[in-house]
Amino acid sequence: MQVRVSPAVGALMDEAVTISLRRNSGYVGVEHLFEALLTDSSALPSCLQAHVATLHAVAERVHRDAWRGTPPDAGGEVFYTPRCAAVI
Repeated sequence: MQVRVSPAVGALMDEAVTISLRRNSGYVGVEHLFEALLTDSSALPSCLQAHVATLHAVAERVHRDAWRGTPPDAGGEVFYTPRCAAVI
């Protein structure tokens, strides 16, 4: 399914896919999206800038506790978890 998004959101999703592939996850979940948000922390709202170190620690914890199952076959396409798709 194609979803129209802004260029900024598209770039964020591309980064989440890159992170997922680097980790051999086989899917894109909210943990990848969260980590992608932190890739360029200067783009975060100013109210979050003071908490970047904490957000990175949370991202690492989320990665450690991430789902380890087998994603369904998406026919060569990237599989986005239902939670990730709902965020988009």
